[in-house]
Amino acid sequence: MKNAFVVGCNGAIGKAICDLINDSKEFEFSNGIGYDNQQISFKNTALSSVEDLKTHDAWLLTKDVFIDASNSQATMDVLPFAMKHEIPMVIISAGFTPGKKAVIKAAARKIPIFVLDKKTLNAKETNMGLVLLAASYIIKQQDKVKEQTNIGQQADPYIYTLKDLLKK
Repeated sequence: MKNAFVVGCNGAIGKAICDLINDSKEFEFSNGIGYDNQQISFKNTALSSVEDLKTHDAWLLTKDVFIDASNSQATMDVLPFAMKHEIPMVIISAGFTPGKKAVIKAAARKIPIFVLDKKTLNAKETNMGLVLLAASYIIKQQDKVKEQTNIGQQADPYIYTLKDLLKK
């Protein structure tokens, strides 16, 4: 099973993703973080803040994918950890400034990133399954990015979208 870390696990979409993961045969919900009333709460872990991720590097090595259903600032907080540990990331968020979009594009040189628009997802609809499909797809792209890096090439800053899933 693949381990998923869910950012925004206490929001409507995040809760729906956690439920899908719990019912999945391919993924396991290992940990999550959510922003409740501006306090951070973690599920299934002893960490108490995003800052604590800095001191738990070995713990992050067990993650196969970050699924981010939070907000643009939380994405910026977690993205450096995904990059440092080369963990693919599915981002389901909106409200990115041009500067934040540039940061995500630069990160796509090091890790596969899949962006799903929140408008296409609704916690009460079956299309939430696209999140796990995107997570599975993006994990497979990790080998491609690592191969380019190992032979000294810089990976193209390509951000995967729903169109990539439909090409299959």
